[in-house]
Amino acid sequence: MTSGPTGSRPPLRTGVLLLALALVPPFAWWTLVIEEIYFSGWPTSVSIFYHCLGALMLLLAANGLFRRYSPRLAFSRAEMLAVYTCISIAAAVAGHDHQMIYLRGWIYPLWKAAHDPTWERFRDLPWPHWITVRDPVALDRVFQGFSSFYLPQHLKAWLFPLLFLSAFLAAIQVLGVCLGRLLVVPWTEHERLTFPIAQLPLEMSGRDQQFWRHPQLWIGFGLVATIALLNGLHSFYPALPELKVKGIFTPTEGIAAKWRPVVPHFVRTYPWMIGLCFLLPTELSLSAWVFFWVLRAELFWCAAQGWPIPFPYQTGAVAPHIVDQGVGAYLVVFAFLVRNAAPHLRFAWRAALARAGTDRDRRGYRLALGCGALAAWMIYGGLRMVGLQPPWAALSVATYTIMVTVICKVRGELGPPMYDLHFAGPDRFLALYVSPRNLTHNDWVGVGFLLGFNRGQRNLSLPHMTEGLWLQTQSGGSLNRLSVTMILAGILAAFTTCYGLVHMGYERGFNVMAQNVLQPQGWQRVQPWFDEVPGPHYGALGGCVAGALTAFTLTFLRQRFIGFPLHPGGFILATNWAAELMWFPMLIAWLVKSFCLRTGGVKAYRKALPFFLGLVLGDFVMGGVWALVGWIGDVPTYSVTW
Repeated sequence: MTSGPTGSRPPLRTGVLLLALALVPPFAWWTLVIEEIYFSGWPTSVSIFYHCLGALMLLLAANGLFRRYSPRLAFSRAEMLAVYTCISIAAAVAGHDHQMIYLRGWIYPLWKAAHDPTWERFRDLPWPHWITVRDPVALDRVFQGFSSFYLPQHLKAWLFPLLFLSAFLAAIQVLGVCLGRLLVVPWTEHERLTFPIAQLPLEMSGRDQQFWRHPQLWIGFGLVATIALLNGLHSFYPALPELKVKGIFTPTEGIAAKWRPVVPHFVRTYPWMIGLCFLLPTELSLSAWVFFWVLRAELFWCAAQGWPIPFPYQTGAVAPHIVDQGVGAYLVVFAFLVRNAAPHLRFAWRAALARAGTDRDRRGYRLALGCGALAAWMIYGGLRMVGLQPPWAALSVATYTIMVTVICKVRGELGPPMYDLHFAGPDRFLALYVSPRNLTHNDWVGVGFLLGFNRGQRNLSLPHMTEGLWLQTQSGGSLNRLSVTMILAGILAAFTTCYGLVHMGYERGFNVMAQNVLQPQGWQRVQPWFDEVPGPHYGALGGCVAGALTAFTLTFLRQRFIGFPLHPGGFILATNWAAELMWFPMLIAWLVKSFCLRTGGVKAYRKALPFFLGLVLGDFVMGGVWALVGWIGDVPTYSVTW
């Protein structure tokens, strides 16, 4: 077992890696501006970030000039992909799914308690003083804006809380790099995962440039880019026509109550999503939209019984417990993942102890195991500091690790265009499975904190880290050098993001920035516990068991019968809120790809592929252009992803 291709391999140059790190702060800041201030564009809500892909295209263009006029300055393919990986990590860390309620939500109850009598009881919870902003003036100003972070009173109030939140977020990134370094080799060499999402930047950066010579690519690109350009201009000049290629919201007026849960809230036709779904294995596209409708049938049955069904998003602890079915499924997928990777993990342990492998292996696995253990301990320590008891802090670290690893595996194997696992993190385990009766008031504070980085996992950085390592194996780069660089990039992105958010808060005001309604979400679960402390939710536990049995059955059937068309990864995706957005593009892509394969075989598929990749690039390039216009012009702009 080795850490990558053998033989001579030019290492990633230090200068290039320093350039990659230098780009981390501006990309993190840019993402904050797009998503936290204007709430437009939403690049981190999808699997591949369009502003990072646009930056890779600019780098490719510049590199073409370097090769022609100054070959010594030219980047290798591995170096370009390393830069792309680092800026993707920066965008992921700054993405709105975390930052809207991670830092903002942590201090929200204490600010709200001073202005709303219904929140006063939160003030009496055992808040950890030195990592919580207690100064009422500093709190008021960061939520209301029109002030400055750099006043002595504000700097003093934020010094330790900001350091704590930044270090905790950085530890999460380090853990992600280390997990990726441990798992990318067995997934690449033994399971032969294809990493569909990473195929696009890999093909774009090919040295022979064949990717760019397909006329079908430019037909798809030109078609979609023109539409995105026109729609973007329409947002500034309404007299211009708008082409609604993103689909529609489904009207619900006049639909009987029992039928409303069956009707999808969205019927989306994103060109970029159809293009990405064309890359996916047909079994994933089929499984995702089939299980989407299976779960809709479950919702209909529950509604017919007169049970309450939250519409349009079934994320609460109510029958048929769709989110909990997803939790059970990813626990089973993780068990099979560990079983398959066990031989390599034993090798990694022996290599770290200098009992196996090459020097490169030993250095890499020592880094992964040592830094991974330190990061896990820091996360555990951080959760203890916010109030969780030792067993619940350990459970939270374990469940978070399981969740993000499964997301990474599903993405590496199947490449979904979106994923989220909304409200399925460690806080759900404590609130529903462990139950508040077993939690102290200190734990309540910890439960509120947990949702800050677990509300949704759309902009999770771990898949980008793992894909970055896989790209190095395909382009002849250095896994160890990139691992160290990604650790530094994650730390730099965490501190930039937390600092940038507080800076913007004092200028703009948290309570008027994008999605301020999400700030209390982590505490709205805790609020009813003051009046009645519930026990374990047996319905949710039953949903978890049902999801585990479904995933186990699907895995068994796939191992038993070659070609079995349904995949447990598709079931996990169907339990996500994002299935509302993906089911129709996946259906379209599945129909087109199945037709190509059945009528013309692999040859027809390869001939059609450049056109669909052009759809992705056309949307994403124009999406990046409009995001840049919004940043420069200080205005909200057209989004291709929502």
